Amino acid sequence: MAGNLPVYRMIDGKGRPHTVSATDGRVIDHVDAGIARATAQQVTGKPARRMETIERDQWTVPNGLNAWRPLHRIAVDDGRGTELYVSAKIGEIMRHTHRAERFWNWLGSVQ
Repeated sequence: MAGNLPVYRMIDGKGRPHTVSATDGRVIDHVDAGIARATAQQVTGKPARRMETIERDQWTVPNGLNAWRPLHRIAVDDGRGTELYVSAKIGEIMRHTHRAERFWNWLGSVQ
């Protein structure tokens, strides 16, 4: 799903991601922050808010995410401090972190 829209997600032979609407077949090549927030709310069942749109931060460093950048960073009101990173290209959730995980990683491998 991309917000409330059912979609197909695929990767072509060259490794490029694509999203296609399952209702009318149109190619979706941009997902705005509102759709990213709606996707986060639908997946988690919790209220969510957009924090920022980024190319990378300390939690999204791997080059394997390059084809999906930029990423919408979405905060989820779940009591755990969950943050989701949603691709602005295809609307897929690419990463998730929570407060405790970020704390321990900050103390350890990220420093």
